[in-house]
Amino acid sequence: MIEIFEKKGTNRILLLLLENQDHPYSKYELEKISKLSNLTLVKRLKNLKNIKLVEETHGVGPRARTEINLTPLGREIAELLAKIKEKMSI
Repeated sequence: MIEIFEKKGTNRILLLLLENQDHPYSKYELEKISKLSNLTLVKRLKNLKNIKLVEETHGVGPRARTEINLTPLGREIAELLAKIKEKMSI
């Protein structure tokens, strides 16, 4: 499981979701702000879903979007990553 955090963009996705918990992102929004290619983003999200760090919420209707949210475990890990990042920047 550790190797997933070594992959490009994984930590960035978790930190972005943590920073904006009140505004769940769609895949399109995450791709845009994370500056990852669509393929890379899809792979990272799939890995994060498989280990239950993120979940998708599917909207209803013709223009419904799929929102990406942290799970409780994902939130805990993202908070720890944020603390590590903060300590490294001091």
